[in-house]
Amino acid sequence: MTPRKITEAHKAMMELAGIPFPFKTARQLAKLKSRLDEEYLTVYNMDQALVRDMGGEIKANGNYKFQNSEALNEFLKRRDEMMDQEDSITFPVVDLSKYTDMIRISPGALEALEGIVAFEKEDPDGR
Repeated sequence: MTPRKITEAHKAMMELAGIPFPFKTARQLAKLKSRLDEEYLTVYNMDQALVRDMGGEIKANGNYKFQNSEALNEFLKRRDEMMDQEDSITFPVVDLSKYTDMIRISPGALEALEGIVAFEKEDPDGR
C-alpha cells in the first residue's frame, strides 16, 4: 500500500468512526483505525522530514514555506514520488457487508477503503 493510499484510507475511516456497529465489528474497525493511525503518523513524519531536508519551513498552521518556487517544485516532485512508492504494508480486512443498509458513506471514502473494508460479499458466480 502506498503512503498516499494510507493517507486517503485514514481520512475515509473518519466517516465510519461515528457509525455504531455490533461489538465484534466495532472492535475490528477500532483495530483497523488504530493501525491506520500508526501508519498515517509515519507518513506524516516522513513528509515533515522531507520538508526539513529540503530546506523548507513548517509554519504554525501546518503549511510549508520554501525559499523559492524551484525549491517548492522540487519538494512537490519528491513528495509525489514518496507518496506513490509501493510498500508491503497490509491491513486486516473488515467485513461490513451485513451492515451496508445502515451505512452512509461518500464515494471517495468508499474508494479509499477498497481492499481493507469489504462492503459487499462477492457473488459465488463472479457476477
